[in-house]
Amino acid sequence: MLDLSGKVAIVTGASRGIGRGIAVMLASRGARVVAAARGDNAAATVADITAAGQQAEAVAPRGDRYRVDRTDDHRRARAARAHRHPGE
Repeated sequence: MLDLSGKVAIVTGASRGIGRGIAVMLASRGARVVAAARGDNAAATVADITAAGQQAEAVAPRGDRYRVDRTDDHRRARAARAHRHPGE
């Protein structure tokens, strides 16, 4: 079994279904889980994980919408460099 102790796993859709199953499985292998879902929907997943003695916390986007600013030229340029020259 893969040991994820000391690692952080960000799981989107962690409130139900496959996302919840992945969050629980990663926590059981030692990862600290950041469970992301709309509103407070990930709270039950986090409660189950912490009740089992593992680490987890819930996060939710503001206004239930995730926003990515695609106009940030510095970040876009850095991402392009990373794509052209991986590992630098």
